[in-house]
Amino acid sequence: IILLLCISIMSIMGLIVVETRVTHPIIETSLLTVRLFTLPVLAAILLFASLFTLVFLMPFYLIHPCGFSVDKAGYILVTLFVFLFFVSPISGAISDRIGSRLLCTIGMIVLAYSLFSIAELSPAFSSFPIIWRLALAGIGTAIFLPPNSSAAMSSVPPNRRGIAAATVATARNLGMVLGVAIAGAIFNSAFHTLSGGLSLKVYRPQLEAVFMEAFHYAMLAGGVLAGIGVAVSYMRGPEDGRFYTE
Repeated sequence: IILLLCISIMSIMGLIVVETRVTHPIIETSLLTVRLFTLPVLAAILLFASLFTLVFLMPFYLIHPCGFSVDKAGYILVTLFVFLFFVSPISGAISDRIGSRLLCTIGMIVLAYSLFSIAELSPAFSSFPIIWRLALAGIGTAIFLPPNSSAAMSSVPPNRRGIAAATVATARNLGMVLGVAIAGAIFNSAFHTLSGGLSLKVYRPQLEAVFMEAFHYAMLAGGVLAGIGVAVSYMRGPEDGRFYTE
């Protein structure tokens, strides 16, 4: 996985080099020189990478160590998306008044805190401590997404909005894929090492402590990614009033 990740990074760098030399590029590389476009795109990658360490591994935690049914695990997980759905419009309305920097930074902080707190979960926890942590993850994501997307789209000329939207969507998908890959690599490596070469396919109650330690490492990695996202969100600086409007 690490080798493939390195190849992916090199491929992306090669793509950027090629795109700067062709007449009709897929990616408008000139947009990458715009601070209020590039940093929100990078922040989006970090947000979705950190979020999907949680989304990918949480079902296994709920079903295996906690022993919840598949139905109950699904009901618990939907908490994240319920808060994401209801808080996002509020965040968008506030960002129209105060800009994106503060909200995006706060959103990343909330997400990072939720991931670090989820890393401390154990099978002994009841549903409520799990639910409020997932709710925090949803709230943090909801605070971040609307102002971040608005800042990225508003920082480019109207005739470049299509390319900008595609770049933002690509960043979102790239973050999801990276999050799953990172979480899977860390969890599987730790589980395999701590269990003496076993995989999650042969999970049994005796492996509960091994599972939780591997889960702990993966969630910490997600929290670190979100922590980096805090710095990137803050580094975008204040909006300078040069946003493009229709």
